[in-house]
Amino acid sequence: MGKKYLLVGNHSCSNRGDAAITRGLLETLENLYPDSKFDVCSRFSYGASQILEREVIQDSTDTESNIIYRLIRKVSRKIGLDYIVLLAIFTTYLRPLKIFLPTSFKKMVNLMSKYDGIIHVGGSFFVDLYGLSQYRLVMCSILAKKNVVLIGHSIGPFDQVIYKRLSNFILNKAKFISLRDTDSVKLIHSSIPTLKYEMGADTAFLVDSKTQLNQKQDNLIGFTFRKLAPFDVRLGISQSRYENVMASACATLIENGYCLKFLSTCTSFDHYHNDDRIIAERIKSLIPINLQKNVEVVTDELTDMDLGREISKCKLLVGTRLHSAIIAMNFGTPAISISYEHKASGLFDFMDLSELSFSLSQSFNQNQIISRIESVLLDYEAWAQRVENSTCQQRRIAKNSIDDAISTINDDF
Repeated sequence: MGKKYLLVGNHSCSNRGDAAITRGLLETLENLYPDSKFDVCSRFSYGASQILEREVIQDSTDTESNIIYRLIRKVSRKIGLDYIVLLAIFTTYLRPLKIFLPTSFKKMVNLMSKYDGIIHVGGSFFVDLYGLSQYRLVMCSILAKKNVVLIGHSIGPFDQVIYKRLSNFILNKAKFISLRDTDSVKLIHSSIPTLKYEMGADTAFLVDSKTQLNQKQDNLIGFTFRKLAPFDVRLGISQSRYENVMASACATLIENGYCLKFLSTCTSFDHYHNDDRIIAERIKSLIPINLQKNVEVVTDELTDMDLGREISKCKLLVGTRLHSAIIAMNFGTPAISISYEHKASGLFDFMDLSELSFSLSQSFNQNQIISRIESVLLDYEAWAQRVENSTCQQRRIAKNSIDDAISTINDDF
C-alpha cells in the first residue's frame, strides 16, 4: 500500500512561480511513485486549486481568527520575530506548552499527523527579511513528529543574529534539504556550517512543456517586473529608479525595431498582495507615447502553463521575477535574469549561465540591460543551445533530488 505525503509551503499560486514549482514537483512525484498519495496545502487554497486544477487544502496557520492571537502576531511581526515559531521551539523541549499554541497551529499539527511525511516545496522562503514566520510549517511538522524534507530551496541571508541562531536550530531538524543555487551554499557555509544538504534544482524545470511551445517571433522580447520591497533598502535602489531605468531600456529596444510583451508572474488573483501588472502599466506609461504602441501589457489571469506558452512566442525574456526566467528556459526561450536577491545569481551560476544574470545595485542603468540583450541576440543560436543543455541538466538533477528526498523521508523519525 502506498504512503501519504503532504506538500506544504506553497504560499500562493497567484504567484505563478509557486505554481510552476508545485506543478513540476507534483508531476514528478506522481510519476515516480504512482502508488502513493500526494496532497497539497496552500495559504490561498482557492487560487491554487484553480491554477493547478486539483483539490488543495487550506493552510490553517494563516487563518487565525482569535483576536488576541492576531494582535500578538501583529506586534511580534513589528519586532521581526514570530511568537508562534518561538513558542513552537520551546514546546519541543516542554511539551505542556503545546496548550498555549493557537487553534490554527494545532489544527495543522493534527493534519500533518495523518501523513507519512511532509514535503516543503521549494522556493525562497527562509530569508531574514521575510522573518521567522516562514518556519511555521517546518515547526508544525516537528511537533507532529513527522519527517520533513525541503526540496529545491534558496536559503539565507542570515544577517540578523537571532534569525541565524533560530534558523540553525530549525533547519537542522529537517530530514533532508536540497538547494537550488550556489550562493545559498556560500551563505550556509558562513552562517550554519553544521547544516547538511545536497545540491538539487528548482522543480519548476520539471513542468512538462514539450507539447506547449509556440513559434517564436524574431522581433518580440518579453519582460517581467516586480515590486522591489523588501529588498530595495538592501539593494540601495528605489522602486522609482528601477522603473525609470527599465522604461529607458524598453524605449531603446523599440527604437531598434523590437516589439515588447510585458508579462506578470504575480497578480492579485485570490487576494494575493502583489500585482505585477500595475508595475508593468506604470513602466509602459514612462515610455514615450509615440513608442507605446509597440508594447503589449498582458493583463489576463494566466496559469503558469499559459505564461510559459506566451513566453515561448518571445525570442528572449528579460525577467526581474526569477521564475519567469525559469519558465522561459523550460519553454525553450533564453532568459536574462535581473537579480534582486542571491537566489537568481546563484541559480544561473549553478547552471553555468552566469553571463545571463546581473544584480540590481545603485549603479543599475539601461546599458546593463541593453548590452546583455545584444550579446545574446548576436550569438542567439549558440546561447539557445547552451540554455537548452543546461535546462536538461537541471531537470535530471531535480528528479534525482526528489528521489533522494523520498528515500530519506521514509527513515524513522
